[in-house]
Amino acid sequence: TLLVLYNYARALDLCGRYEDGMKLAKEGRDACIQYGHYQTLPGCLEIYAECCHFLGMDDESTEAYYQAYYLCKLIGRKEDLEITRNEAKKYLNIDFNRPSLHHLQLADLLGQWFVTKMMKPMSMMVLQHSW
Repeated sequence: TLLVLYNYARALDLCGRYEDGMKLAKEGRDACIQYGHYQTLPGCLEIYAECCHFLGMDDESTEAYYQAYYLCKLIGRKEDLEITRNEAKKYLNIDFNRPSLHHLQLADLLGQWFVTKMMKPMSMMVLQHSW
């Protein structure tokens, strides 16, 4: 389901159906978080950011680009990191090498949230396998 949401949102984005793409990307983002599947989460955020930009929602777009960028960095998605960096620079003139204090705090919070989400399932696996 997550890949279907991601791919459909991407297709809608590329076809210029930004409102529909934004909604599906947001649904994909929420599903990634709900099911703890974080591989497609940065991609859903990037699609959401791009659609928001083309709908004139640049504040929302900026936040989503920062979230996508730092999640890509956190989970080691180098190719997606470059795509996000280039897109954010092209559309909103965002320079991730010079983030604002607010965005540095966002990066820190995302890192803490991700570690918390990842540690819980791992500790449950250890408990389940230690008889």
